[in-house]
Amino acid sequence: MKLKKQLNKSGALFLVLSLMFMLFSSSTLNAKTMNAESIFAKKFPKETILIMKSADLNNDKKKETFIITQSGKFYLVNSKGYVIYIRGDIEADSDFGPPEIQFVKASGSEKFVAVSYLYPPSSTYMHVYRLVNGTLVNKLSIRGDLYIELRPNGEILNHWKKYNWDSGWTEKVAIYKWSSSKQKYVASGQLASSSAAK
Repeated sequence: MKLKKQLNKSGALFLVLSLMFMLFSSSTLNAKTMNAESIFAKKFPKETILIMKSADLNNDKKKETFIITQSGKFYLVNSKGYVIYIRGDIEADSDFGPPEIQFVKASGSEKFVAVSYLYPPSSTYMHVYRLVNGTLVNKLSIRGDLYIELRPNGEILNHWKKYNWDSGWTEKVAIYKWSSSKQKYVASGQLASSSAAK
């Protein structure tokens, strides 16, 4: 009988400790997200956040936060809490659809961050960044007349229009793939003159 009571007490204690751990983990995660948001708001009180996403790009178990503001500026809040301005020409006008922040597989466990947005009349722009020494370095900037596609394997497909001499146009596709050995995106397929692989 005593053994049964002891087992019941042990089970209850384990349940309480498990619940406390789950609550603490959730609170810690929320605190980190709120921390990046509050750090940004303190540094740029006049800016309004339009999109905010977080991810661990370099697999160091620390998340970076990426922010696009309503004024069209793109910021990084790195894992050390520093706010870094990246660029200021993101088209954030809701009439053309909101910009996007996406994460692209590079190699192994490393990911890149991609920012895309529509620009009138019908172009899609995409800028792809790599995390280097706590900031973002641009590795690819492309424009697609039709659309830009991100594949699960990390390939980036740029669908664009090649206008014919007589009339109309033909859809062409340029493919960009990250090369770890060359440390840059390698292009193949049918390249548009307006695309730039860095």
